[in-house]
Amino acid sequence: MPIYSYTTIDSKGVSRQGQSEAVSEQALEDMLKRRGLLLASVTEQKAIKLPTVKETDGPPRVGKIPRRDLVEFFLQLGIQLRAGVPMVTAIGYGAKECSNPAFRRVQQYLLNRLNNGSPLSEAMQEFPDAFEPVVFNLVRAGEKSGQLGEMCGDIRRHYEWQERMAGDRSEEQTS
Repeated sequence: MPIYSYTTIDSKGVSRQGQSEAVSEQALEDMLKRRGLLLASVTEQKAIKLPTVKETDGPPRVGKIPRRDLVEFFLQLGIQLRAGVPMVTAIGYGAKECSNPAFRRVQQYLLNRLNNGSPLSEAMQEFPDAFEPVVFNLVRAGEKSGQLGEMCGDIRRHYEWQERMAGDRSEEQTS
């Protein structure tokens, strides 16, 4: 299904931008009208092309992922989900932009699992070296509650806290 970026105007004349999946521009416009919004402009986004990781090959073996990469992943995922970007699009964009080749393979695998109907939390469990059990359990809670975008912010703060604690320990050892 195509993804559209759009600008709307509400009944008070306030302009807002958004992004959504829709069958067609007309379907998007109809959906926005039901919300009381007038479609001012719309552009179809180019599909994100990624090399595929075959699910039948099993999850790629990647080992531990640096905390900084996980902080960035959950920061971007949370922002995009709260903005209404579909999860598949958000993770696809993250995989495309990821500079760590191992973590890019993880994200591509997660994307394939999502496209095949698996929940994100279930797909993450296949990477115990990359995602701690507390993380995929928090993701599962976010999926069930409909608050995954907010939960990604909590997970990001968790990793940032771990990063600070690890930094404090290394400073103590050098003193």
